[in-house]
Amino acid sequence: MAALAQQGNSDRPITVKIYPTRDPAAESLAAYRQAQEEGSQLVVGPLTRDAVNALATNGHLDIPVLSLNVLDDETKSLPPNLYLFGLPLEDESRQVARLAYSDGLRTADIVYAPTALAERMKKAFSDEWLSLGGQLVREQPFTVSKAGIANLAESEDTTPVDMVFLAAGAAKGRLVRPLLSNDVPIYATSQIYAYRYAPQLNFGLNGIRFIDMPWLLQPDHAAVMLYARPNDKTTPEMARLYALGIDAFRLATELLGLPAKPVQPLDGVTGKIRLTTERKFVRELTEATFRQGHAEAMARP
Repeated sequence: MAALAQQGNSDRPITVKIYPTRDPAAESLAAYRQAQEEGSQLVVGPLTRDAVNALATNGHLDIPVLSLNVLDDETKSLPPNLYLFGLPLEDESRQVARLAYSDGLRTADIVYAPTALAERMKKAFSDEWLSLGGQLVREQPFTVSKAGIANLAESEDTTPVDMVFLAAGAAKGRLVRPLLSNDVPIYATSQIYAYRYAPQLNFGLNGIRFIDMPWLLQPDHAAVMLYARPNDKTTPEMARLYALGIDAFRLATELLGLPAKPVQPLDGVTGKIRLTTERKFVRELTEATFRQGHAEAMARP
């Protein structure tokens, strides 16, 4: 709605109607059918993976859908009129692998938290890293226990590597960071950045390189400056969803222009966005590093 307000008096005014749904996939399917019956030209959503999977399985979408998440099975063919957009950490992990490889690094360790989300990040990084020609030396899970930390510390003293990919959120990242060598670059996804308004909590993460969206890292970004921010100090998680809404609106206007004109790449508030031939919108995020507890955007040479 912030993006709609920014549109102002456009020559193509857009009306937005909101259909609240809860988590069950059936509700999203019902909302889609209701929007279609009431004359909508395009549907934005749903937000959960289960609901997007249900839409994809439905197989018959008469009006275009811009989903706000991706499929569990990335190899699955999409039904006509379904376009995927979201903030998948798998894509971020793959971008981290490409960045590290372009930095000339060739051997890597993965240190990951024992969670389903970290497992997804680990697998995406590993697959991309190996496909680029990199060598994966170790995959080290860690638990927040004396034994788990001792095992990690011991393993990090063996075969040296060029880099470490840390697949963990900020809280667990702070615990494991002191065990990792200061002489080896450490890379992470946006999950490592959770203390936006409490830099003192980021001191334990100093030196870690990560990627995140311009909305959080680049206040002087041309698109970021256009849109109103929530009045309260939102968490990074909620700020990312707010930014997702802004770019979803902008992409929706592009899709409404089909087939008269192709969808153009977008320098969005969530990243640089392009549409693949598989009808998935992919993002290139901004590189950053922690310095004295603050996240600072980095310019790639």
